[in-house]
Amino acid sequence: MDASHLRTLWPSDYRGPWMETAYEPGLVSVIVPTYDRAALICESLDSVFAQSYRPLELIVVDDGSTDGTSAPVEAWSRRCLNDEAFVFRSFRQEHCGAAAARNLGLVHCRGEFIQFLDSDDLLNPKKIEKQVARLVQDRRIDLTYARTAYFTETVDWSADPYGRFPEADEQPLTAYLLGGCWPTMSALLRRRACHAVGPWDEQARVLEDWDYTIRLILGGACLDYSEETLLLYRQDHDVRSTVTSRAQSPQRMRSRCMLTARWVQWIRAAGKLYPDVQRVFSSQLLEMAKTCLLAGNVGLAREILDTLERLDLAATRSRSRPMYVCIARMPSWCGPILARGLRRSIAVANRDSRWLVFRKRRGSVAADQRLP
Repeated sequence: MDASHLRTLWPSDYRGPWMETAYEPGLVSVIVPTYDRAALICESLDSVFAQSYRPLELIVVDDGSTDGTSAPVEAWSRRCLNDEAFVFRSFRQEHCGAAAARNLGLVHCRGEFIQFLDSDDLLNPKKIEKQVARLVQDRRIDLTYARTAYFTETVDWSADPYGRFPEADEQPLTAYLLGGCWPTMSALLRRRACHAVGPWDEQARVLEDWDYTIRLILGGACLDYSEETLLLYRQDHDVRSTVTSRAQSPQRMRSRCMLTARWVQWIRAAGKLYPDVQRVFSSQLLEMAKTCLLAGNVGLAREILDTLERLDLAATRSRSRPMYVCIARMPSWCGPILARGLRRSIAVANRDSRWLVFRKRRGSVAADQRLP
């Protein structure tokens, strides 16, 4: 890894000291940030305690929960008192976000290897054992990823995984942005990688995992991938819909726009702003602007579209983009109305196009059937 380059990508503002380089050989530190997860967190902690690997250090950081999360966590901690190779520690901070909670865990952890885990997701019992073996086998690897699958209430390790890993000749950054999106929790990281990439961005209350992974890739981290599903990501529709609505709040949309602009600058400086990567960022910013227009937040839509123009992502000039730019420049009262009308007309055009394709296919099939 290029530690000197990674240092230039560190967040400018984080609290307290950074983690030490010294560690306990073989120890795996599992860092679990939590906020108002009293009903779910013990399932996640059970999946850590059930690991076939030892020694383990479990660090729970309560990010100022208001639902009494600390009570079930404290009760749960008593079950591991007799396991000398399993150390449990907990911390509490004022509500500052998951990134700040992970940073606090990193500062206090002592492991040679680091495992991040959200407080509603599950580790396969063999996850840490298998990934430690891989890192011990090849000292060049900085972190190793495993497949991830969704679950709701039923635990199913045979469920189809989501996302994809890079093809043999594909750049990791391109694969990640084009739909890889490997959760940071699916990885086991060496301490040296966590130390070099620096703190999680505490100001990024959305997509902070993207920011962390992009920095790792740009820093030249040696990545490894396993096709086996070793992480289950909880897909609670009520919770996820709430998270989605929060992510579309003006504050978070503005934060997402600023993050995207920063990533484009980093990637352009690294000479890796390929056409496919430009298309991803351009479409994301355009969708954000559309969402703001439809919600009546014309001012923020203008900010996002101005950012899109300033970034000069010339590889992706969608046909609807100039129309949305024009609509955003109109008086605020008519922007949302025109945006909704444009969306309806595009939807109708797409529907008619699909119908014509279907009719043509039906016609060609009927013609083939008439042939002698």
